[in-house]
Amino acid sequence: MPAWEFKFWTNDTLNENFFDNDFLAFISKMNTGVEKSDAIRYYVVEKYGGVYVDADVTPNRSLNPILSLDKEVIICHDLEVTWEYISIGFFASVPNHPLFKELNKRIFSAKINTGESHMHTGPRLFGQCIFDVKPEQNYGIIPTKYFYKNVVDSTDIEELNGSETFSGRFGNHLYKKN
Repeated sequence: MPAWEFKFWTNDTLNENFFDNDFLAFISKMNTGVEKSDAIRYYVVEKYGGVYVDADVTPNRSLNPILSLDKEVIICHDLEVTWEYISIGFFASVPNHPLFKELNKRIFSAKINTGESHMHTGPRLFGQCIFDVKPEQNYGIIPTKYFYKNVVDSTDIEELNGSETFSGRFGNHLYKKN
């Protein structure tokens, strides 16, 4: 993706040039990097739009075919869709989407420093917001086999949204060691 602009958010970029003071004060109360990362990814994508990918995802090829789906929000998920728990290792959105506005509203009342970020600031919060915002006509779902190395063989070919054919993986999420 040589034409893309990449931003790597670090402690040095956690300042008033990019974040409002209320947000900075809130994340300063968080004891774990996981919770901070959850909050920052929602804030940045709401404000700027774009593609969020965990730092432990290694790219295999361009993500442009995913973005050509012409959806306002794209998530990576194909487990039983209960909207209770959605992976947050990859997603994309236009700026100011209602889903991310809701996430950023709720993050301020999330339980923090509990040791269960996946339940309070991460995948469960993300899933609950998708259920409540219901962006059905505005979002696309990318099956997990395109990012998660332990799901399905990368040679599978799948029809996606009835129009786009993808073959192989876009990247590998290395969240687990073999």
